[in-house]
Amino acid sequence: MSDPVTPAESGAPETQSGEPEQRQQGSDQTQAILRQLRKAKKELEAYKSAEQQRSDSELSETERLKKALSEKDLELKTIRDSARMERLQSRFEAAAAKAGAVDPDAVARLSDLSSVDLDAEDGGKAEIDALIAAQKTQRAYLFGAPPAPTVGGNGGNPASGNPATKIVTAEDVSKMSAEQFQKWLSDRQSRR
Repeated sequence: MSDPVTPAESGAPETQSGEPEQRQQGSDQTQAILRQLRKAKKELEAYKSAEQQRSDSELSETERLKKALSEKDLELKTIRDSARMERLQSRFEAAAAKAGAVDPDAVARLSDLSSVDLDAEDGGKAEIDALIAAQKTQRAYLFGAPPAPTVGGNGGNPASGNPATKIVTAEDVSKMSAEQFQKWLSDRQSRR
């Protein structure tokens, strides 16, 4: 074991008995060590607290970034879905016009386009054609072209007996060819 430290070795003043001063000095040293331990413990707690806050802020930053990423993914999906629907609507309306639709937009709005797969080999053409064929069967009045009206020579007013004064019915529209309907439509729009 170790040899006991004498007051002379420790640097403490020596008294006659030597004991009370050693006890006092030992008590002072113990108190100093305890103060250092308390200070070290406070520093350790402060360090742990700072480390926990840093860790929490990093976690919060990570969570914030994950949330932002999730929001951007949702935004991207919405944009892609919107672009897909616009592309589908455009293809459908072009096919409906080619099939002789009087109002391709109306045909598209009346059709359930959710079954069309634009990623298919043919770009969804088969499904689009099937939907247009179904619309032709169910709503024949949306297809065909109305006869081309003529504008009268009386200051822009149609002459009596002129087909332009006649009210065009769905039956009339269904009997028109696509060219007749387009001419009738453009004449009608030019009169406005």
